[in-house]
Amino acid sequence: MGATRCPRPLLNTNENGLAFIQPLGLQIHGGPHQPVLIEKDFSSCPQLNVIILPGGVGSFAEAKNAKLLEFLKTQAATAMWVTSVCTGSSILAEAGLLEGRKATSNKAYFNIQAKYGQNVDWIHEARFVVDGKFITASGVSAGLDMAFVLGEKLFPSNIVSTVANQIHYRPLSNGDDPFARIYPRDDGWFPTLASAAYSFLSPIIIPMEVNQTSTPSNKKSILSIILFKYFDTLDLAGVLESFMALRTTHQFELVAVNPYKLTPGEGRPVQCGGDSMATVESLAGVVDVVCDRVVDEATLVQDVFDTVVWQGRDRIVYIPSVNSKFGVDLEEDVAACKVFDALNFLEACSAGNVGGAGGGNQGGSYIFGSGDVVRKAFAKKCGGGEKIQVGQRGWGRLGRVVVAETGLSGVIAALEIVKEVSGEKAVVQVAKMMEISGDLMPEGVVIY
Repeated sequence: MGATRCPRPLLNTNENGLAFIQPLGLQIHGGPHQPVLIEKDFSSCPQLNVIILPGGVGSFAEAKNAKLLEFLKTQAATAMWVTSVCTGSSILAEAGLLEGRKATSNKAYFNIQAKYGQNVDWIHEARFVVDGKFITASGVSAGLDMAFVLGEKLFPSNIVSTVANQIHYRPLSNGDDPFARIYPRDDGWFPTLASAAYSFLSPIIIPMEVNQTSTPSNKKSILSIILFKYFDTLDLAGVLESFMALRTTHQFELVAVNPYKLTPGEGRPVQCGGDSMATVESLAGVVDVVCDRVVDEATLVQDVFDTVVWQGRDRIVYIPSVNSKFGVDLEEDVAACKVFDALNFLEACSAGNVGGAGGGNQGGSYIFGSGDVVRKAFAKKCGGGEKIQVGQRGWGRLGRVVVAETGLSGVIAALEIVKEVSGEKAVVQVAKMMEISGDLMPEGVVIY
């Protein structure tokens, strides 16, 4: 988080004639290793109807950002809804917006969060809290539960239920948060000291956290996220959060296949994402993600995964679902075909004896894709995708080739990979930190 001013964005039109705001300025670093381009700064932002404030390690610094706090106070005065996820509630509290109100936050950091703001009734047991036009959610996946409540206030109920079915998620109600039992409340002196320490050390902590996933150091493995145009942002976000358990062992990289633009100055590739199920009438939520490198028509197949540098090392390759109406034809596009040709080599190297879902040996490389478009490309280009049966939980596998339906089914599959690569303990640790619903846990893994 934290940014200087960016140039005023331009209104552009894509190849389908759809108007959208083209971000031209600074990139904002989000975890894990997912920098995005911003569209507005404080001076150019219009009055907002709905404010959603995410959390993350950056919130410890931003809660003391006077310009941000003033911006939020001004915007919140006339906004319809003001919401936060995870530690984002600390920023709302410091802005004075939660004074005299009930609120909650990520249970892993709850005792520290409760030291922010004045006269805030912090509810430790709540999954999310609705107080007037303010909604605060607990940890990461609790933001989904909050979002469905917000959706019901903004849209007809049939639309909300349709979305829940599409992404294969059963929202949790605003009852007791099971993670509150894992992280008991502590009103002693330690949370006060920790809160001050986090604020003081945030200039050091934040860069370390942001760069941890992309720093090679002595990491022996790599996680490659392959992004085609109009990739599904929910698939990317959910799976990346799940793979946070691998950040100390795997170098993360985002690879843009035929990126639609480059960042000013640095010339880094940028890929656009949105909703893989959107139609012309409903296309929205376009997010521009800054990537690490490019694969295009000029890329040699042997260079797609940089096999010389990473030869003999384990690799996980993940491809989020792609919008079939606006995205690239994965079966015909030259650059896409090179990606799948390279995957054929990895598939031969990763076809270890891994039995059915839930069992297998440690380590090894994995190929993982979400959505019907990617599954069909696997079937045609990798010879075997058609044999993979998707089970009741929305995912399936053949050896170390894994496929999932778009949405939260990818989280289950990703956590299964984490379990095989790093063990059940790593799954439990990331689930507790991200407050991932028990419904999304691999078979046999219990977190509360």
